[in-house]
Order: sequence, then C-alpha cells, then structure tokens
Amino acid sequence: MEAKFDELPETVATTADIFATTGFSSPNITSVQFLSAPIGTPNNPQTPNSLLCNVCKKSFSSEATLSSHQKTARHLTALKELQRKKERGGRSKQPPVAAAAFEATAKVRQADKLAVANPGLAATIYWSAANVLWSHKCVRDTAQCLSKLISVLCDLKAASPTITPEKNASVVLKASQIAETLYLTRIALARLLTIYDCDMALALYIDAIEGKYSVDATTMVLACEHQSFGEVVTFCEEIFRKHIMPTTPKSTQSRNAASDQQTTNSKKSVALRKIQSTFLEIFCFAKNIEAPLEALFFGGLTLAVAKDELKWNDYADVCVRIADIYLSLDRQWSTCDCLEVGAKALCQGSDISFTQINENDHTDIATEDQLSPWNLLSEALMLSIQIDDRVRVFRLEESLRMALEDKGQLPNCWQRFSDINFLLRFAKASRTLDHSWSQEEEAGYDSQVMTSGPTLLPEASRHKVVALWRSWRNSL
Repeated sequence: MEAKFDELPETVATTADIFATTGFSSPNITSVQFLSAPIGTPNNPQTPNSLLCNVCKKSFSSEATLSSHQKTARHLTALKELQRKKERGGRSKQPPVAAAAFEATAKVRQADKLAVANPGLAATIYWSAANVLWSHKCVRDTAQCLSKLISVLCDLKAASPTITPEKNASVVLKASQIAETLYLTRIALARLLTIYDCDMALALYIDAIEGKYSVDATTMVLACEHQSFGEVVTFCEEIFRKHIMPTTPKSTQSRNAASDQQTTNSKKSVALRKIQSTFLEIFCFAKNIEAPLEALFFGGLTLAVAKDELKWNDYADVCVRIADIYLSLDRQWSTCDCLEVGAKALCQGSDISFTQINENDHTDIATEDQLSPWNLLSEALMLSIQIDDRVRVFRLEESLRMALEDKGQLPNCWQRFSDINFLLRFAKASRTLDHSWSQEEEAGYDSQVMTSGPTLLPEASRHKVVALWRSWRNSL
C-alpha cells in the first residue's frame, strides 16, 4: 500500500476535509510561511548597508538606532524569551506553518522507532501528526502517516488481549479505542485517495465497515449480483438489525426513566445520522467510479438506516440513484422496482403534496428536479410499457391514480392534468393492444396539448411520453 503513495503529490493548493466526522479537528488551510525570506523581500526588507537585530528580526540604518532599539522593553523581552528557549531546547508555542509540518514529520520518524516497543504511543503520535500534516496540505506525508497508523492498529488488534504490555509502554489502548480509531483512520485515508487511487479508496472503505461492524462486506457485495432489488433491501435490513443497530446507544434502567430515554433516543438518532452519512458517502463514491455491486450493497444499507429513521425523502432519493445503477446494468425490471418503492416511500411522507387542486383552477406545478411519487410512478410506467410488462403496467396505472387522489383529495383528479391523462390512456391501450386508439386523431391531438396545457410532470418526462407513444405507434 505504501509504495503507491509515491504517485501522490507532495502538496496541493487546496485540500478537502477528509477528517470531517472522523475524530480529527477540521484542518485550517493557510498559506505556507517560509522560515526565512530572501534579502530584499517584503518579509525582510533589508538593504545591503543596514544593520540587523537577530533577536527581533529588524533592520536599522545606523548603529545609533540599533543601540537604541536594544535598550527597549520589546527587545529585552524577546531576548529573555530566546534565552529560555535555548535553555529548555523547546520551540515557540505557535511555530510557522513550514516548521509545524517539519516537526510533525520528525515525530513520525520518532513513532517509527516506537512502533514495536510501544505501539500505543506510536499510534497516538501518528494520529496527531496526520492531522498536522493534512492541515498544511502535505498529501503524500499524510497518506504515509495514516498507512503506518493503520498497520500499527491492525497489529494491536490482532495481538492477544492476555499479552501484558511492555513495562516502558506509557500508552495502552483499549480494544474499543483500537477498533474505533482504526475505523476512523481507514475512512480518512479512503477520502484522501478518492481522487488518486479509486480502487484502494474503495477497498479501505470496505475494510472500515468490515472492521467496525464485524461483517463480511466483500462476500455480501458479491451476493448482490444475482439478487433482485427487494432481496437486496431485505438482505441489508437484516444486516442493519444484527450488526449495526447493536452499536448504537441503548436505553438503560434508572429512576428518571423518561429523561434518560429521551437522551438515549437523541444520541441514537445522532449516531444513526452519522452512520447513514458514511454509507451514503461510500454508496455515491462507488456509483461514481462505476462499481455497481458495491454501490448496491451500500445503497441498501443506506435505505435500511433511512427507513429506521423514517427519512422518506432520503429513502426515495437513494432509490432513484439505485434505479440508475440497475438501468446501466440493463436490468429494467429491477429499475421499475426501485422507482415503485421510492414512490411508496414518498407517499408515506407528510411533506409531499402539490398545489391545492380545485375544480376551476388548474396550475402547472411541475419542476425539473421535483422528487414526487407521481414522477417516479410515471417513469416506472413508461419503462414498463417499453419492456412490455403488462401486469406491471396495470398495477402502476392504479398506483398512479391512487397517489394523485390521495394528495389531491378529489376523485379522478388525475383527469385534470393533460399529461397524466394521456399517459394513463396510452398505458391502457398498450396493455390491451388497442391499436385503434393510436390511429385516432384525438390521440395525436392530446399528445400535442399535453406539452402546453395544465400538466404535472416535468417537461423532460412529457417529451419522453410523446417519444414513447410515437415509437409504439410506428411499431404497430
């Protein structure tokens, strides 16, 4: 692993916050300050004939002004501080950026020597040094430091708990500390490598999940290849219940049970949000680098957490993303399953509604990025027509009508929107093989009106309906 770090740049202009939610403080990216600037630069405007005060780093034009400066309180205080530093061999409390990075590198070399005799102390040094190096944009050094930390923590985790630490071991880490730090370090290194080595980054993400939750993620990822979407969701929900939920805060028995239960629920909710954020991060990364099986697995885990938290908008959003994956794999039936499940999730959310419909007011409320149950059901319906799944077409027709009537609170409100009305009539004609309807002038007229009349679907979806209808008509 370490050999590949040679391909990483030594420094970069800007760095993403790979340590967010991983235990490290957020890096403070600043411009690099040099320890000594060349003569004549703004940092040291010294002229060839000037006199320099080495203590205060100031230049003077004559010996008289230099002698006067050396008697000032500012100079005497700086001189005493410099003498104290020399006596204790220390450094200033706030060293320059370059000096801090250099000091962190020296500490890493020191930790290398302690890794065998005192691994707990070495791990602590690696942990703090990595944060300093990353905050000063030292990419390669940060990656090497995190890699060494992972190696030390893996050795500590593999060691028998009955082994007595060395007598000179000043730092002894508990098993829980080792496991949590190993998880956080792998996540941080994976984030660092996402733009340099995608395969290694994904492997580190998987190792982090396997180590933290004691699951064989690699085998489970392969199991997603031949499973349907429903089977993947059920499979991931079972993993969530057995391996992930036990790691969240549990309720305890006490006198003030109500207060403690509220506090526990709050901690549990925060923990689940962090878990969901990590799973979603891995899912999106795997999807972007075209690793479909890994994306399906972590997408299923994200759905399991969202369902437990009743985050139905998040649930539907992930369903749509998974639908894209199945569509790229040429698995249209699974794509329809994703869209249907996402629509059902949105119907359960209380915040999903459209403009109040009345008998005299028709408003075009469609937006290009609107995530609504009727949008997802319409997409699934069009795909079902395309693959000629007539049973699913019939079911989706009813689901679309029910979704609109439930939110519109009016019977047959789907007829008030020209695009939905035309899509449902087209769906019925396709599943009943009603070829006469396709030849009617009314059908062609409706296909033109629905792109400009009171509509509910986004414009892109409306054009897709017309294109699908024309393709179906020409195939007759």
